[in-house]
Amino acid sequence: MKTLPLRLASCLAALAAVATPAASASLAPPGGFAFAAIDDIVILGRITPLPPPPQPAGPAPVRYYAEKAQAARIEGHATLRCRLAASGGTVSACQVIEETPFDEGFGDAALGMAPLFHFPATVHDVADGVILIPFQFKLDGPAAEPTPPRVNHPSFTALPTPDSAAAVIHRAAPAARGPVWGAVDCQVGPEGRLNSCRKITESPEGSGVAGAAAALAEASSIRTRDSEGRSLAGARLLLVVHMNP
Repeated sequence: MKTLPLRLASCLAALAAVATPAASASLAPPGGFAFAAIDDIVILGRITPLPPPPQPAGPAPVRYYAEKAQAARIEGHATLRCRLAASGGTVSACQVIEETPFDEGFGDAALGMAPLFHFPATVHDVADGVILIPFQFKLDGPAAEPTPPRVNHPSFTALPTPDSAAAVIHRAAPAARGPVWGAVDCQVGPEGRLNSCRKITESPEGSGVAGAAAALAEASSIRTRDSEGRSLAGARLLLVVHMNP
């Protein structure tokens, strides 16, 4: 068999990883909040393990890696926000909400792969909803520069108190009611404090909960080194923050 210049399994490392058992984030309790790492799939305010991605036959994986980035030996990641059908398990109306590095084609490559996914009944057993799908693109062999650092399994060392969290949520999203969530992209500071958080998306749209999510994230800290002892300072972290005001 001819060796491909990249592997779809590598290209979808972030997806395949969450098909294995992992700690599942619970929904936010009444009046509270809960963090969830983006390497779990987010659907209708629930956290669900993502099923293994399909494997197209033949050399199809090659065309799903961004051509510009492949030629320049660049690795990266992207996240899609899609609608999930209640019947059939298909996704539609996908939008790129995050890609790093920007303008290297990773967002378009992720959009090209979205139609490949069909989720089982255990995932789409609810009404049509929003789904976030993370993609990580990795080449076989050395890359021209290190993969942009991304924290997939943060270990929190400091969180807002319940009272301060409630005040933040009420101030940023005074009209929000019931379970809501916002996704934010943050940077890890040298002492583990999250900063420079930018709003990615929210549900319901226009509710202001993404602003609350950013404020809650920036009042939190994570461990400054990963399980292999590498520094996380400067890495990016895409978080989903569940709130239940």
